[in-house]
Amino acid sequence: MRYTTFFILLYILTGCRLFNSAETRNEHENTIKDNISDTLPATSGNFDEEFVDISQLNDAALKNYRLCSESEFEPLDKNISYFLLKEKARNRTIHSKEELAQLVSSIIQSNKINSGFLLAYETNSLQSASPEFPRLIRFTSTDSDYRNKDIHSAYNGEPSTPLSWIRSTDPVSFIIAFSGFEGEDLIEILEFNEKHQRFCARIIKIEDQKIIFKDHPQSCVRCHRDDLRPNWEGYPLWPGFFGSMLFNQDKESYEYQMWKTFYEKEHTDDIYASVNLKPKKNILLNENGSYTESESMYPIDNEFFSGHVQYTNFFRIARILKEEKSNESYRYAILAALSGCPDIETYLPAHIREQHTKTLAEITKETTSLIKTDIKDRLERIKPYADRSKPYPNPGFTDEESVDAISAFRYLMEYRKHPVSLDLLSLSFKGNPYSFKNYTLTIHDIVHYYAFLLQEEIGPFEDRCSLLKDKSLQNF
Repeated sequence: MRYTTFFILLYILTGCRLFNSAETRNEHENTIKDNISDTLPATSGNFDEEFVDISQLNDAALKNYRLCSESEFEPLDKNISYFLLKEKARNRTIHSKEELAQLVSSIIQSNKINSGFLLAYETNSLQSASPEFPRLIRFTSTDSDYRNKDIHSAYNGEPSTPLSWIRSTDPVSFIIAFSGFEGEDLIEILEFNEKHQRFCARIIKIEDQKIIFKDHPQSCVRCHRDDLRPNWEGYPLWPGFFGSMLFNQDKESYEYQMWKTFYEKEHTDDIYASVNLKPKKNILLNENGSYTESESMYPIDNEFFSGHVQYTNFFRIARILKEEKSNESYRYAILAALSGCPDIETYLPAHIREQHTKTLAEITKETTSLIKTDIKDRLERIKPYADRSKPYPNPGFTDEESVDAISAFRYLMEYRKHPVSLDLLSLSFKGNPYSFKNYTLTIHDIVHYYAFLLQEEIGPFEDRCSLLKDKSLQNF
């Protein structure tokens, strides 16, 4: 069961932002910083030896692609990885994707790995999907020291809640996807390399009851970009997935009818037998402070995956920002923008501001429009299937609440003399490249990952902006 819905309900009932004071913001940031120091190595590796021969890929745009050889790979969770699965599959003589799905399930269960799954009835991947045979995506999040941490107390100072086992600071470490169609035996894997803060792609294929492993597939970059990452749309709308709209309780919706038809079929010997398809329970917070259990319509973990995969992506974003040499003079201004400091133009000397091709006000107006358009587009893609009565999402659930920080970030990166595109940073397959919101995470949370890689002390939130402004002006 996943009780992360609790926090969203708390948000609705209180009617305020999660970080409504410097004190609560600092508590949240301290939780994240503790997690980073436990998970992220202090130095970034040298990737020259891992470059793929561009001529082999026949696409100069793939310059950021790296090999993930076994000697250079360090999984976030040593209990599950592609190379471990490769070894176990060979020892067990796997003959089908159904057997492989069961092997993944047994590894997860025997090691008590934090995990979940997603079901896609539409897809842009190499694998096919339909409501009758949805794509099954299993994922795990790393078994960190936060397994028994009371996350709720880190936000609101309440030491006693039934949420002590929620690991919302654990990044996604391993993703494996299966097609439900008979005869379609290509299995895709994405896993995170802790050593270099990169996602690595793998492919397993079953042919004539023989298992074939491909450690460095080139085809994955066509959808997952050359700096590999999962494709996942921003919270709280996930077109093409069962449970595509958060809090959708419309049992008359077409999506639920598709789900019901799929769920009522017998799944004893297919890939879906490897997961528990029974709908999960949610915990609802009552006005008197008590808790009530309610049954969700679906068993899948869209909300859970959103938060955890964004934590992993923040490692990747921090590494990309650090690797970009032209960011060196902008490092303190970028840290300020990610922190949500106002008036970011004043963090640059006058002669640098003159080189920027748009003002912050212009970019803010443009960014607001882009984010709203992306949300509306996703809502339109979902509405034929999901709850048609749902209104436009509350801005607190979307990137709209962080539009000032996103705009400041864009101003510093995309409109300077030598611009750097932000297109690589988002997980969005198409649409909004400035989508960073997933569950309680926003663009603000990237700052700690970036500061950690830079080995910069940014101080508590209430003192940070003035400190970073002084450093930024001195750095140019």
